[in-house]
Amino acid sequence: MFAKQPVALAAATASTAIVAVMLWGGVARPRVAGWVVALTVISAARLVLWRAYRRRCEAGGAVRWARWFTAGALANGVAWGSAPLLFFGQSGLALRFFLAFVIGGMAAGAAGSLSSHLPAFVAFAAPAIAPLSVLFLTATDPVQLAMGFMMLVFGAAVTSIARTSGRAFADALALQLRNEDLVAGLSLARENLASANAALEERVAERTGALVRVRALLEQAGVAVIVAELPGLRVVDVNEGACQILGRARVEIEGAVLDELPAPGGQPGWKELASALGPFEVQTLEWEMPGIGDPPRIFELGVAARTFESREFLLVVGRDVTARKVLEREVTRAGLLASLGSVAASVGHEINGPLSYVLSSLRFLEEQLQEAPPRAGDPASEAVREALHGAERVRDIVRRLGALSHVERSAAGPIAVDGVVDLCIRLAEPELRQRARVVREYQVVPAVHGDRWRLSQVFLNLLVNAAQAIAPGRPEANEVRVGVRWDSGARAVVVEVTDTGQGIPRVNLDRVFEPFFTTKAVGQGTGLGLAVCHGIVASLGGRISVSSVEGRGATFTVALPSAKEPASGLAPPAATGQQAPPSSRPSRARVLVVDDDPHVARAIARALRNEDVSTAGSGVEAFALLQTEPFDLVVCDVMMPEMTGMELHERLRAARPGLERRMLFITGGVFTPDAAAFLARVPNPRLEKPFDVAALQAMVRNLVENGRGDDGPGVAEGGRDPRGEAACAPSARHRPPIP
Repeated sequence: MFAKQPVALAAATASTAIVAVMLWGGVARPRVAGWVVALTVISAARLVLWRAYRRRCEAGGAVRWARWFTAGALANGVAWGSAPLLFFGQSGLALRFFLAFVIGGMAAGAAGSLSSHLPAFVAFAAPAIAPLSVLFLTATDPVQLAMGFMMLVFGAAVTSIARTSGRAFADALALQLRNEDLVAGLSLARENLASANAALEERVAERTGALVRVRALLEQAGVAVIVAELPGLRVVDVNEGACQILGRARVEIEGAVLDELPAPGGQPGWKELASALGPFEVQTLEWEMPGIGDPPRIFELGVAARTFESREFLLVVGRDVTARKVLEREVTRAGLLASLGSVAASVGHEINGPLSYVLSSLRFLEEQLQEAPPRAGDPASEAVREALHGAERVRDIVRRLGALSHVERSAAGPIAVDGVVDLCIRLAEPELRQRARVVREYQVVPAVHGDRWRLSQVFLNLLVNAAQAIAPGRPEANEVRVGVRWDSGARAVVVEVTDTGQGIPRVNLDRVFEPFFTTKAVGQGTGLGLAVCHGIVASLGGRISVSSVEGRGATFTVALPSAKEPASGLAPPAATGQQAPPSSRPSRARVLVVDDDPHVARAIARALRNEDVSTAGSGVEAFALLQTEPFDLVVCDVMMPEMTGMELHERLRAARPGLERRMLFITGGVFTPDAAAFLARVPNPRLEKPFDVAALQAMVRNLVENGRGDDGPGVAEGGRDPRGEAACAPSARHRPPIP
């Protein structure tokens, strides 16, 4: 209604002006002017109402504004209806028909502009048409009577038209509003759909990214994954780890039947395994895959049946545990060796005591027989020599058994490498004897810093490998050459093991130190020996390398950093365990022998019969003697009941400072951890049972003459220092007997 107000007001103003012009000359002018002013005021008021509506239009005020609009239409209709009353009697027939034409036109226009609100149309049309119609009907002229009837018919017609237009307008407006609501709903739905699509695309991207990441993790997880659909066990998915293990491409595995692969050990087949699984059970199995390695690889499998999207699957996850299994076997083997070593050491310790006095007594008998007048065909001397030879062989066997003992492993320190190599050659002799001659090429070299037992593992492995590279049966035609030399440029001691065997193919030279790589037949090697050697040498700061000509043998070279360089290129003093005899022998020394085994004590006393020897059967007895009598030297067993040699050493250091440095320790070859730590800490020399009589005599004489009690570590194996130096170097000082 208000939207068409300006146009309606303009039309009303124009009609007012035209009527005023037409009436100005034929009727009283004051009436025309008053009528025009009234219509102008009404139009102005309606314009103000329109502007107020534009400024203050609000939701919920439509009824109020419709009333104001209807009132304005009524006022306008009354003003136009007053025109016939004011001018009908003064005007002629033409002016009357002109007013009827104008008012009818105004009513027809109102039928169009006010049809949206029928009360407003009626408020305008009824007061505008009714007065003129009544005036025409009250006239006596038939033309005017007909005009009156026509005005009434016209009024009814335009009212009907207005009503119909109003309904059409209302229907159109309702349809427009419904269309707008529908368009708004469609727009909102489109926006919601776009938002949902964006959210869905984001979720799809996230899920896709998550799937890609999970897939990448599965591909790089270091495990094999196989998914087969039940009950047919057709493979539907695998990762790269499974492809590598099975040695097939992914397209070859996916779609295949799992029963085509060998089942884990102890299982009749994959179908039987799958049918035996519970709904939440995960079964762990070992799977040995033949044909993909030498030795075969071992895998640990986790097998489970799972349901996903109403479909059942068999999930198999496997990882390579070959290294762990090999390590477990090695640990088990090491445990057995450790147990064997402990037993061997214990047995050796029990043998060493009696063997000491057996050897000492046989030496004594041999000397006595040599001093007696010779008798022709005397079998006693020959029997003693044979018994002595047999006892020495027993001593050598016990010492070799001692190499298996873990309790004798020493800490890292200066090591005479040639002694370690010699020990390994003796241990490898059963392998070498039937295959090759052993050629030694030793130079004078300084000691190396290392662990003698770990180095023994390296050299023994190299020697056994060299022997196994040569076919047995022709030892005179083959050789294993062992060289020890000093590399002044690298400042390293170099040990080379060269064989004349089959050699190593060039393609394998770069792989010989890889774990599990081996060219030996199944059951003859794990492929770990050289890898372990490489790790040991590297941990000691050295290098190990190999060179080979296929068919002509191989050379393994171990370079170890030295603990000290040889002085001016001269060899260290000979390790004889004794010094040159002095020009004149001093008086007999007082020596106290302490051992809980009386046979050993008497054997030592007999070996030292040129000295003044006293014996004590325990540490307690020895401590009491040392409190009251002077002695030049104490020869003491390490392990004894009541009071050990270690405890006697500590008591003497507290009660008689200086006397503890005059102790020579005798050991049976087996140390507790405390004893091993003690002997490594104190500077006192030591001898191992069974000892060499001459070495014992020379060591005692040197210690007495030179007053040595605090120089150098103990002596192993009958008077020889573990570093290959002299056991008893002279001292610049001389200590008098301790009172």
